[in-house]
Order: sequence, then structure tokens, then C-alpha cells
Amino acid sequence: MNLTRTEEFKKQVVRAFSSKANAYESHAQVQSLAALLLSEFIWQCTSDNLVLNAVRCRPLPSGPVLEIGCGTGFLSAHLLVHFPDRQIVFSDISEEMLALCKARLELCPEYDSDRVSFVILDGEEMQTETSYAAIFSSFALQWFDSPGPALARLAGCLLEEGRIFFAVPGDQTFVQWKALCHELDVPFTGNQLPSPADLTSWARQANLDCQLREHVVDHYYADVHSLLKEMKDSGTATRRNEQGLSVGQLRRLLGKRLPALSSGESSDRAQGAARGDLMPVSYHILYGGM
Repeated sequence: MNLTRTEEFKKQVVRAFSSKANAYESHAQVQSLAALLLSEFIWQCTSDNLVLNAVRCRPLPSGPVLEIGCGTGFLSAHLLVHFPDRQIVFSDISEEMLALCKARLELCPEYDSDRVSFVILDGEEMQTETSYAAIFSSFALQWFDSPGPALARLAGCLLEEGRIFFAVPGDQTFVQWKALCHELDVPFTGNQLPSPADLTSWARQANLDCQLREHVVDHYYADVHSLLKEMKDSGTATRRNEQGLSVGQLRRLLGKRLPALSSGESSDRAQGAARGDLMPVSYHILYGGM
């Protein structure tokens, strides 16, 4: 059977994450931070404590909640704490990642097998007879082929007054890598990542309002080769674009030091200076609720 480009890309994503599942957490500092930021936002949005509540609050209806793309459980562990009295379904498209999430959560004091379940699920194609009070996703929506229609389907799986909470890497991620590619006249082969306007548009397609927050953090690498190797080792290097680099272009790019275009705070730059020759790479985290 001939697969479409979308189907083949999705299979490549599953293979990449599954093959790197055991090493994922040692290369996923940004994913861990995104889960923490999203967890704090969820707590502010759903807490009954008005002192803690710094954002527009709309209490969730009674009912189960679902996480899509749980990975090894960065956000999942927070959800166990936030929702101690709800049925929670954790899902991922990778069986290996889901197994690691289950192993992590079984060690948590809040874990209760009577209220927690694990499902292999492609969140983009989700069809269910269950309606959820909330759907959560951290660093998964960017892998969807058609995020707008997918969010509309997810919205259709919500109870009345239910909400979707999300985090994704934003379009200002890898600005130094993009700048170096421009300088060397080499194509940037990373995947296109969503902008704040994209997220607002996706929400509109699903008839949802979007509350959006942004955070930029710098990580440090010796050169482009180190950056690309970390992406490969974390399973996040699968390219949507079939265009690759020629041998000559790759040689010009690898080993180059990244330009110092840190978009972090001045304290980040000071820390970078203390790191010697290591160069910053910016990660742009978009998170919020719909």
C-alpha cells in the first residue's frame, strides 16, 4: 500500500520517538520546562483560589480529562497533582513513550490505577464517544499535519465549558540557526513552527478563544553539529520538508559556531559568557488555553 506524504511523515515521527524513548529525557530540557510553564498556567486557570488566579478563570465542568502526546510524562505528573479526583486518560502515538510515562506515574504518590488509564492514540485523528472536561497537550500539536481542523475535532470531544490547554515550540525557535543558514546561503531545513498568529487562527477555526503566553529560553551548544545531534538523540529531528542539504552545504554548516543572537534576558547572556565558547540557541515556548 502506498502511503501519502503525511502518513509516511507520521510513521517517521513515531519511529523516531519510539527508538529514542529511553534516551529522551536526557535531551528534553526544553520539553520539561514547557510542561512546567503549562502546568502553572493550568493551575492558575482552574484553581478556586482567587489570590492565585492571575488569568481569566473559567471553572472546568465535572468529568474526565485527557492528555494527548504525553511522551514520558513531564506534564502527566503535574496533572496527577492538579486533578486528584478526576478520571485521567494519558495517551501517546508511541507505545514505547506511553510505557515510560506509565512507569513514571506509577511511582507518584497520587497515582491510582482506578482513575488513571493509558491509551495509544493519534490525537490528530481522535474519535471518541467520551466527552472530556479538558484536553491537554504539551509539545505535540506542532507534529499535526492540519492543526486547525484537528483542534476543531478535539473541541468536539469537550463537554460544555470544557477547555484545551497546550504548549508548542514557537516560530522564534532556532533564530541563530536560521541566521547562520542565511549567512552561508544554505537552506534552513528545520520544520516550520507556529507563530502566535497561527495559534489564534487555529483556535478561531475551532470556534475557540485563545489565551496565549510566551517564554524564550536559551540553551548552549558548541556548534551546529552538537545542536543537530541533540535533536536526533531526542527523537525530534524528523523533517516535514523533503528538501535536504547537499554534501557541500552540509560541510559548510556543520562545525560552524552559531551567531550570538540571544533573545533571552541579559542574565542569560551573562551566563552564556561564563560558558566560554558555547553559543546560545533560543527556544520559543508558546503556551496557554482555548
